Amino acid sequence: TGWVPFEGDAEVNNTWDARDELRLYEDVLENATVEHNGTETVRGKQAHRLEVELGENRTDLLLGKFRESPEFFNQAETRSFVTTVWITDGGNLLRAETEATMVLRGQQTRSGERDITVDLGLTDSFRYDERTAVEPPTRLAEAIESR
Repeated sequence: TGWVPFEGDAEVNNTWDARDELRLYEDVLENATVEHNGTETVRGKQAHRLEVELGENRTDLLLGKFRESPEFFNQAETRSFVTTVWITDGGNLLRAETEATMVLRGQQTRSGERDITVDLGLTDSFRYDERTAVEPPTRLAEAIESR
């Protein structure tokens, strides 16, 4: 919808690092326990459906996604945590889904101290070698034409 200004290089780097989902999944899946659960078609491509148990890497996945509030996940008790990924024969990660239920014990609320249950769902889709159409803002196109 338009250009987004950044104050400095650090902000640009943090933005791109936060979106580097493939590297995050590569890191957390490296030591995971995986169960093959058949094949499915994802956006027209055959992919293996893998049920993944991340073990201790559960927190790493969440911290990689929610970099601004890591303390939330460190104090939460995990009730359930299910990650499913779809990967092609060539090793391309096409889709990843995580569903988790966490409990934060003894949280202060307006009505007193309570346990809070949080249901979390994350879905990532990845595309490879697919053309994208980028339309520059009108002012940029006009500036290019006037050169």
